[in-house]
Amino acid sequence: MSEPSGTKKKGPSSPLVVVALAVVGLVVGLGIALVQSFWIAGPHELSPSRAQLEKALVEKVVAAANPRPKKMSEAIERALVITDELLRPGAGTPAGAGATQERIQVPAAGMEANAGDYAHTYAAVLGTLLQALNINHRIHVVRSESASALGRDFGNHHWVYVQEFRTSVLLGHYVDPMLHDRFGRWNVLGHVEEPVGAPIPGAVPPTAGQGLPMAAPAAP
Repeated sequence: MSEPSGTKKKGPSSPLVVVALAVVGLVVGLGIALVQSFWIAGPHELSPSRAQLEKALVEKVVAAANPRPKKMSEAIERALVITDELLRPGAGTPAGAGATQERIQVPAAGMEANAGDYAHTYAAVLGTLLQALNINHRIHVVRSESASALGRDFGNHHWVYVQEFRTSVLLGHYVDPMLHDRFGRWNVLGHVEEPVGAPIPGAVPPTAGQGLPMAAPAAP
């Protein structure tokens, strides 16, 4: 018997689509749970970036200053996009980013980077961009004693603390570039332990003034 006119057969791929969507939903859910449970504990050691960008990479970063971002978060995200394209999470450069003071040479063609090298490179990229924008700032690479998620401790962790100086206020931005590379999230404000007596120098109250249009650089 022929099927009534207008009746559509269900394709054999329908169950596969359902399974694929379920898998995607599970992965997304696990990613959200991991990010929400992410915790960075002190003590925290601050240092300037040791990454040295090649000339071609510096020129690329400076070119990214146009059009001018309307707020600091846009500048942060612009630098994250450049770093995401540049680096591949991995074992890191031969120099490493532990306690050594060697410069980390960053080629324009990209390289493999561990969390330390990644943070140092991102700090250099963002610093170059903010200089091109004439934004009064100071950037610290932070080495924290431990990072954990979903009950698992991953050991020490590197991220970036950005101080934005305005005419009458100092704003702090907490940026985890490797977290952004893997999960698309960078703001770890609220995920960082700052024990009483050993706060991150220059830290400001959470969300204070964040997201406001950038003011002209304060006088040095």
